[in-house]
Amino acid sequence: MSVSVPSTSSPSRYVRHRIAVPVYGVVSAGTPSGPSGFDRTDRLYLPIPRELDRPGLEIYQVTGHSMDDGTERGIRDGEYVLVDRHDLFTRYDKVYAWIDPWNELIAKRLGLYHGRRALLSNNRDYDPITNIRDYRMLGRIYAVYTDDTHLRRV
Repeated sequence: MSVSVPSTSSPSRYVRHRIAVPVYGVVSAGTPSGPSGFDRTDRLYLPIPRELDRPGLEIYQVTGHSMDDGTERGIRDGEYVLVDRHDLFTRYDKVYAWIDPWNELIAKRLGLYHGRRALLSNNRDYDPITNIRDYRMLGRIYAVYTDDTHLRRV
């Protein structure tokens, strides 16, 4: 699914109570499968409300279905996630962007599986990742951008 969003020409351009923030790449919402590149030739900027701006803000486009459980809580293929790279305080049931052993970004919820820390998908068709020793946290996903008028906190 491709999401069409308005882009701006400059990262410092303010648009009516919004700031233009660049999209840095993709984050997989699926099974880790090794490295994948972000092959966008021109930089895309999304208009984000100023109240959601944070010093560690980065935006990534979601690919895959592991975080889509069909509810409002789901993160769908093609949406954009706002990641706070400075929010590294781990809390269970929060969604984070993780760097897997192959240096691919993945979106998963931190939780417990059989009493042990694991990376969980919202979609029950995907198995939990239980061996998380080699996964590094990039930051917490705190909002999802669907289009210019739909942005929700997670």
